[in-house]
Amino acid sequence: MAGGMEEIRSGRLRNMLSPIGKRLTLRGFYTFDHPDLFPRFDAEFPRLVRSGEVITAETGLDGLANCVTAAIDMLAGAHLGKVVLRI
Repeated sequence: MAGGMEEIRSGRLRNMLSPIGKRLTLRGFYTFDHPDLFPRFDAEFPRLVRSGEVITAETGLDGLANCVTAAIDMLAGAHLGKVVLRI
């Protein structure tokens, strides 16, 4: 369930409680469940990002002095997408 960590951090468990109340069975997934799709992803994804069809979220922070703050903020959900620390 996408957004599950945000719900746990915020204390609002609306989406997490709905499947429980409906007695649904959930099955997780992992990227490496589909190694056969890696070549297709490698061929298509960069083009989709370049064309703007897929937008990736990224926060850039400068300097090694911001390393600890960047890690704490990332774990607290302060940034959208990946956090890149430029040294």
